[in-house]
Amino acid sequence: MASDDDDSAETETNEEGARSFARFAAAVNRGELEAVASYELHDLLAYIGPEAKSRRAKVKGKFTLEISLTADEDGTVSIWYDVRTKRPPLKTMPTMLYLTTGNNLTEKDPRQQELPLASVPSRPREVRKVEKPGLAVKKE
Repeated sequence: MASDDDDSAETETNEEGARSFARFAAAVNRGELEAVASYELHDLLAYIGPEAKSRRAKVKGKFTLEISLTADEDGTVSIWYDVRTKRPPLKTMPTMLYLTTGNNLTEKDPRQQELPLASVPSRPREVRKVEKPGLAVKKE
């Protein structure tokens, strides 16, 4: 059986077996891939969870991890990675505005007449005092 230090490709292929992806991610840039991917995934989940509750609907996000590998003839492998997330688009409601004769937008419908508004005088209110809850109300 070969030791861990054996550089033979045949030994690694036949006896070592596949290592976990988590072990690979922890090794890339001394754990940077694992840290960045974990942060981005958590950030996306922290967004879509509350968003789904506020919309009262399913909300989709996307997490993409792209890894590029280049092997050299001397046995070294260069690794590049890119972590991307995509948040769901904001849900907006349409707004109805009206076009003026001067080709601008306004909130007021130019076809709608405006009603003349008048002030309504307020009258003094009667003040009442309640001594204890559940008892009769006394007027002052």
